[in-house]
This record gives sequence, C-alpha cells and structure tokens, in this order.
Amino acid sequence: MNVHSLRFRLSAWYAGLLAGALLLFCISVYLGLEGYLDWNAKRTLAERSRSIGAELLTQFPVKGQEWLAREINEAYAPDINSHFIRLTQADGKLLYISGAPKDGSFDPARIPLPARTDEDYSRKIEIPGKHYLLVQGLVFS
Repeated sequence: MNVHSLRFRLSAWYAGLLAGALLLFCISVYLGLEGYLDWNAKRTLAERSRSIGAELLTQFPVKGQEWLAREINEAYAPDINSHFIRLTQADGKLLYISGAPKDGSFDPARIPLPARTDEDYSRKIEIPGKHYLLVQGLVFS
C-alpha cells in the first residue's frame, strides 16, 4: 500500500470527512436531546407546581396544614420519587417541606430559599457529587 497514491489519499480524506460528519451529528444530537430533556423537566415541574397550587393550596385555609402534608405525601410521594417540595407563605412561614429522599441523593436542609419570592423562577442548584438539582418556584396569590 503506497501512502502517497491518489487512491489512498482520497480514501483517507473520505474517511476523515465521514468521521467528522458523524462526530458533528453525534454532538448535535447530544446537545439537542440535553436541551429537550431540560425543557421537558422544567415544564413537568411547572405543571406539578401549578397542580399543587390549584388543587391543594386553594383548600388549605379550610382544611389545615396536616391535611396539606397528607395530601402531598399521598399524591406526589416526594421522598419516594426523589423530589423536593417546599411550600412557604409570602411572609416566609413554612407550610410544608418534604423529607429526605430514600436514595439519599440530596439533603433537603441544604437547598437554599430563593432570593426573591415575588416572581416565578427556575434554576439549577449544584449538589455534592457534581450533580444538579432543578428547582422550580411559582407564586400563588
């Protein structure tokens, strides 16, 4: 095999271009899928937050805090599903906070309160082990 032949050089260029195109395709699929999964997780968290607000917080003044905790644990099972739910009033009074997840993936006590509580937000919090926790906050009035 002569590495200086035209056939070898064309084959090498073809293989290189094919490998580059495949690499570019893989990177674009990875980034696209990452963006889609992140968007979908944010949308799902927002829908669950709205569901809690619409279905449970409207009945909270009548039924009380024990009922609210029981309903959230029953309907959403945050500790089993490795989710974190914290409900606070506008004055900062805690209505509900979920327990630690069964898999121990994060510590609920280490999740900071939002800087502002007068607007909806979505953010990522870094937790030990180079993992991120997606946090969605909605304001209900």
